Amino acid sequence: MADDGSDIFGKRLSRAVYVERTVDVMTGEEEVSESSREVVEGWDGTLETVSMREARVLVCGHAWRSGEGLARCELCSKEAGRTVYVCGACSVTCSGCGTPLCLKHTKPAPDGNRYCRKCYRKALRQLRTQRTAGRGTASGKAGLVSRFLEWW
Repeated sequence: MADDGSDIFGKRLSRAVYVERTVDVMTGEEEVSESSREVVEGWDGTLETVSMREARVLVCGHAWRSGEGLARCELCSKEAGRTVYVCGACSVTCSGCGTPLCLKHTKPAPDGNRYCRKCYRKALRQLRTQRTAGRGTASGKAGLVSRFLEWW
């Protein structure tokens, strides 16, 4: 008995499989995902299009489907020895050095930005020096002089 694409629900008129390849620019590693689209004629003559997309669970714990935002975490990739992706909602760029990271590898600073471990210490140090420089003496002259020297 030959398979003509018919079953109890109707007749399959067409089926297309789409392969999407995502290439990591940094490492050259290739991630492949597939999706399919079928056009089925129902028993009553109606046409129905069925699309199926592959879903994956990323390191961040969120489900990802092809076409959605995806980012690479440098530190997760370094620890795992392979390219590690996180969803667009969990991806963060360090405000200090611009490295793409996940939420696990960044810390929020009092200024509202997120930093990697190395830049976080620098940001805290810089915030402390800005606070102490702005205090000055009771007359405010030291603050004015220090602001002038920073400007210079």
